[in-house]
Amino acid sequence: MKILDDYLPQDDVNALNSLHIEYAKVHWIGAKSNPDTNALTKLVHSTYKYLEGPAIGATAWYNVRPVDPVWHNDILSYCDKYPINNLPEYTFIYYMRAPDKGGHLEIGNESLSINKTFEPIPNRLIYFDACMQHRVQPYEGNRVSIGIVWWKVTPDRYEEQNGNEYNVLERVWK
Repeated sequence: MKILDDYLPQDDVNALNSLHIEYAKVHWIGAKSNPDTNALTKLVHSTYKYLEGPAIGATAWYNVRPVDPVWHNDILSYCDKYPINNLPEYTFIYYMRAPDKGGHLEIGNESLSINKTFEPIPNRLIYFDACMQHRVQPYEGNRVSIGIVWWKVTPDRYEEQNGNEYNVLERVWK
């Protein structure tokens, strides 16, 4: 698990905060797509360097207001039958806005005696093993983060995606 504060230069933070984009969608960013398409694609491409192996593309989505924040991992949010030998390495969380109160990221699960909690600080990038369970604690105010997962093969709930393209897809979970 890594925490990188002050992750983006201020110009990139400003561009990301002023980007007009659909929040209720999933953005497919191919590993070989143009990183300069928009501020989101630039952010996503910047995380590729932390992978240990190749990936064909990433899913990225805005977490604006989770409904009933439950324990989950992002692989199972996208897949029913994902090949165990090609699992994504990490879930990346980038914080755009912190809430007035609460909204910490909790990693672990209800059955573990050790859970780690992380404060949602703007311009912070956290990444952790994609198989790990996590959730957002309840909060008040405006908390905005972006989730990113790099995939070795297209998640099975979507049609095959190209590593050269940027596509906007339907969100397949609640």
